[in-house]
Formats: sequence, structure tokens, C-alpha cells
Amino acid sequence: MKRPLRLLLLGVLIALLFSACQTTPQTVVPMVEEVPEAEVEPEEPTPEPEVASTNTPEPEKVLVVCLGNEPDTLFLYGGASSSMWTVLEAIYDGPFDRVDGEIQTTILREVPTVENGAITFSPIDTAEGQLVVDANGNLVTLQSGTLILPAGCTNSSCAIEWRPDMGYDMETMSVEFELLPGLTWSDGMPLTSADSEFSFNMGQINGLPVSPLLYERTSEYSVISDVGIRWTGIPGYFPRDVSTLFSIPQPAHLLNGMDASQLLSQELPLGWGAYVLTEWVAGDHITLVKNEHYHRSGEGLPAFDRLVFRFPGDDPADFLSALLIGECDVVDRTANLIEIQQSVRIAEIDGEVNLHTDQGPDWAQLVFGIQPASYDDGYNFYQDERVDYFSDPLTRKGIAACLNLDEYIRKLFLDATTIPESYLLPDHPLFLEGQNPVKYDPEQGMAWLTQAGWVDVGGETREASGVEGVLNGTPLIIDLAMVMTSDRGRSESLLVYFQENLEACGVGVNPLLEEPVDLYAPGPEGRIFGRNFDLAQILWMAGSEPPCSLYMTDQIPTAENFWIGANVGGYSNPAFDSACQMARSARPDALDIYESAHKEAQRIFIEDMPAIPMYFNLHIGATRVDFCNFSVNRAARSDGWNIEEWDISPDCIESE
Repeated sequence: MKRPLRLLLLGVLIALLFSACQTTPQTVVPMVEEVPEAEVEPEEPTPEPEVASTNTPEPEKVLVVCLGNEPDTLFLYGGASSSMWTVLEAIYDGPFDRVDGEIQTTILREVPTVENGAITFSPIDTAEGQLVVDANGNLVTLQSGTLILPAGCTNSSCAIEWRPDMGYDMETMSVEFELLPGLTWSDGMPLTSADSEFSFNMGQINGLPVSPLLYERTSEYSVISDVGIRWTGIPGYFPRDVSTLFSIPQPAHLLNGMDASQLLSQELPLGWGAYVLTEWVAGDHITLVKNEHYHRSGEGLPAFDRLVFRFPGDDPADFLSALLIGECDVVDRTANLIEIQQSVRIAEIDGEVNLHTDQGPDWAQLVFGIQPASYDDGYNFYQDERVDYFSDPLTRKGIAACLNLDEYIRKLFLDATTIPESYLLPDHPLFLEGQNPVKYDPEQGMAWLTQAGWVDVGGETREASGVEGVLNGTPLIIDLAMVMTSDRGRSESLLVYFQENLEACGVGVNPLLEEPVDLYAPGPEGRIFGRNFDLAQILWMAGSEPPCSLYMTDQIPTAENFWIGANVGGYSNPAFDSACQMARSARPDALDIYESAHKEAQRIFIEDMPAIPMYFNLHIGATRVDFCNFSVNRAARSDGWNIEEWDISPDCIESE
């Protein structure tokens, strides 16, 4: 009975299991025997394709500037030349740039002026024996009778004679300069006002070739804050150009304690500008690299990683060739490209270079020998060998009208410069407009000569008839002296050209072509400074101020002043002297007087014509055609005045 029961129960269990399997499907997972981890061999990873690197360094950007001559020195107080300053502009960047007659600053908050309160005047007690500047601008020891500008007087019209018992105070002028904050030297050290004070004091070290003019006229130069410096002059000294009063900073942390010989032997000066000087290979090149501490680096300046100055030689043609084949990117004015101006102009027309020009401030003139040195002890027309040809302005105007300066300019400068009407360029802010300057007009010239008493008697040369101070019948035959340039053939042809112009008007000419060393020799032997000429060509360098002083009476070279003076023609007119002196003595707070007096001096100059303005000298630079921001500026001390902004870009190619 037991066995059948067990069989029954087993059958029921199997039936239940079978029923469950039919209602719920199950996934069967096969059992895999586990293998120890160390025994599993890893699969080889699939190599990913290589991707080219995106961090390839950009090629170094290099600028090559070719200079006409190698600087003698780069030490600030070691000398001065245009090529030296082209290099120093890269190292120093200013501190001032003069652009189109306006002063701009690079590392100061602003240019000091009376209007912004940085220029002030203060009364000061004076005493006999004190060093002052008198009303004529001369450095003198104060004594009874000295002509001074008393306190409150802004120009020579109110000058008085000083007396010890009169109690008149004079005034001093002070100028405050404020540096931009955060400036550093290229080695990362802070640049402060103390570096400017150090520079001022360093300029007085014995043995340095520094002009004493500023030091003689400075009462104090001192630090007033980390970024502030104050200059104060001696009584009566009121300069208009304040940029000359600021001492360019020098790195006190490097140079302190050096003597003159150590300072002059420096070859790698430290600055704050766009570039750092790293190498000077004498006779070949100077190398600079970008200054990482430059205060304008946030503007992306400078554009070049490396700057190289080369000295290809002294032949202007070599400079043009180097520019054409890419050995130079820039050729500045020191290369004397004026001698091959036509070749440079042709290269520009052909689209191979860009030509950059500007005029002045140096200018050429034909000076009349109005009062030769032989007249200083009196003139006797019966005895004096030199005829008084040019006392009458009509004679001078007659000579001027007979000279075809337009053709002269065309031959010499290809019409690229200007015939002056006075001693200022037409775009100068003080230029006097509305005058009637003498133009080339031979008929008018001969009429003026006749009116002055030089009459046509039927011969080749005019003769005197009623000319004051000249015997009747004296022929109008004058010496014409011109300087010999490096191109002798051109000098000779131009002298002959002027001779032909004058002879066509009945003026006889003895042509004299002389070497510069002879023509400009000191007086009394030298023809120019010894005042021993009739009509002579000279070249003057004008400064930042209108050069009316060239024609003042006190500038006539004589034995009494050791033949030192610029008024070599002996011109003298009290009205001109007065106007020029008023302009020169006007303080910076008397701008209206300054402007009106300079214009009056020009009016008298044009009317009297003590000299015939010939041309403003032409300065030429050249660059590759895709060069940006280069400018030859006559007021700048070099073409590198904005070197930190130079660049090369296809966008700078000039369109036709």
C-alpha cells in the first residue's frame, strides 16, 4: 500500500513543474567556468589616426632699416646725429615727438602748458650780481642798467632798466612734468621721476660733451613725487619749447657711480621703448628685439620681433638697390637719396618702392651783401673798393625778379619742394598770408632796377645814374658765390644758370664756386662770415622757432663779437629788430603778442628782402610698397619718431 502512494505523489509533482514551465518562459544561462584574472590576455587597442599639431610657431617677424651712416655713439650725452636718434627712438620712444610743429608726448600724462596749470610764474627778489636772463634773451650778471622784464611784464615792450634801489622783482618760470604710472625699464625695473633727476645731474659730469646752456639757465630740477618732476629757471628765462627742459630718464640703478669714460664707452643703452638693444657689430649692423615690458604692448606694439639697423655704405644708389632686392625694408633720410631722386621716383612710378618726402626746416637763400665788413669803419664811395650795390630794397627786388627759381627747383628737385615767400613754410601756423612776394618777371625786374637808378645805357651791363652812394657810370657787376656740392657738375650748371638769368637783365656776374670749408670759413678771412661778398648762396638750419633772429642787427658778425653771428649780409632795420625781439621775448602766457610780432617781422622781411628765399631743403625716405605708418616729418629729429607703429601688411599697399 505504501509504494503506490509514493508513485502518486511523484506524478503530481512532475505535473506541477511541467505546468509552470508552460506559463512563464525562462532564460537559460549556461554556466561558464571562472578563469583566474591573471590568465586573461588583454585585447590589443585599435590605434587612432594621427592628427597634425596646431601649435606650429609663427616665423619671426623681422624689420631691416638701412641707415646712411653708423652712429658714433648711442649714449644720450655722447653726441647727436639723425642716425643715432633713429636707433634711440626704438629704445626710448620719445619722451616727446614733434609732429607738424606740434609737440606730442609718449611717456608723460600731458604736455605742460599754461592752460593746464603745469607752467607757472612766480615773483622773486633779485640782487646785484645775480645771474639772470635780460630782456634781450642774454645770460647776464644783474647790475644797474640791465634791461629786464619786471614781474608782470610778458614781453620786451614793457622792459625796464634795473636799479638796486627800485625794488623791482623779476619772475621765474616753473614747469611740472608728470610721468605715466607703471612705466618700467626694459629689464623690468620701475622707471620713476628719480631717473630723470639722475639724468639731469649726470649731464653735468665733467668730460661729457654736453652744452651748458640749459644748466646755466636752470635754478632747480627736482623730484616732487614718484612720477613728478619740477624744473625752475633763473629769473627772466621763459622758454617756449618745454620739451627741451625735461631730462630724458637714464637708468640710475645701472649707471649710478660711473664716470665720463665709463658712460661714453657704453654700447647697449637701456630704455623703456618698443625694442631692446642686444647687439652692435661695428661697421655692419645693430640688432634689437621686442621689449616685453613696453607700456604699449597691450596695443599689439611693436609689430616686429626683431629690428635690425644696417649700414650699406655711402652711395645712395646702393641703398636703392638694397631696397629693391629686399635687403632693406626702410631707407631713411640719412641715406641722402636726394642725389638720386629721379631714380627713386622712377622706381615709385613702377610700383617697386614708396617714396616719402618732406621739406625743411633747413632752407637755402641768396643773401645780399648789404653792408660788407669794409663799411664798419665808414663808407666812402670814392675810396672803398666794394660798391654799395644793395642799400636800396628796389635793387634787391629787381635782382630777385630776374631769377627763374621755378625752373631752378624743377631742375634740382623735380618740383618736389617749395619756393619760400619768407623764412617759414606756407603750412606753418605763423606763416603770414596775403603778401605779394616777388615772382620771376624779368620785365618787372628790369623796371625796378631802372627805378633804383641802374639804367640801360645800350651796353651789356647797366650803369649807375643817380644811385645814392654810387658814382654815376659805375657798372652793375656783382660777385655771385655758390657752394660746391658733391655733384660738381650740377653745381657748375646751376651757377651758370643764375648767371644767364641775371645777365639777361643787364646785371654782370663774376661766378664764384667754392668748397664749403672755404665759403663758410670764420671771419674776417672767410667770405660769408667775414662779410666779403655781393650775393651768396647759403643754407641755414631753422629750429623750432621762426628764425627771424637771423636778420637782427645784433647778429651781424663783426670784429667786436669775434665774427660770430648769423646776419652775414649786414641787414639792419630797427622796426624789424623790434618785432623780432618782441616775438622772441614773449612768455608762453603771451601767445597773442608772440603771434602778432612774428607776423610783423615777416611782413618787414618780405618788404625789405635782405635775402632771396630759394627753397626748403628736401628730405627723402623710401620703403617697400607694403610698409605701414612710415613718415618723413621735417619737425622730427629722425625718421624713426614713430618706429613703434611701423608694420608690413598687404593692406598698406598704396592704391593708384
